Amino acid sequence: MSSVLLNALKLRCPRCGEGHLFKVPNPYHFKTLFTMNRYCTHCKLDLENEPGYYFGAMYMSYIITVGMIVLNELWMFPLWKWNIWPQLIINASMILFLFPVVLRYSRSLYLALLFKILKK
Repeated sequence: MSSVLLNALKLRCPRCGEGHLFKVPNPYHFKTLFTMNRYCTHCKLDLENEPGYYFGAMYMSYIITVGMIVLNELWMFPLWKWNIWPQLIINASMILFLFPVVLRYSRSLYLALLFKILKK
């Protein structure tokens, strides 16, 4: 596993792996959910190159969410077959509860992906 991906999973700077991406580590502190450091606190890497830089992270969020639903369906479908309501309730609850975590990881993975591409 590359160090850039490992740093993304730790929510750290893709270059140095020391600086935190988010000012408040708790994703469930909703007032600061989107608040990121503008620059890495350790190596001063610009974490937001332009306005709307993390717009592409919504695609990462979509991939993560669909992946979670597919993994859930692997164990739920044999239990309930075509009874959609338990599956819908469990998946919707999971998406709502994990939204802050998915948002942070989608931004971190998007930043790592772009850093890996632009570094070459």
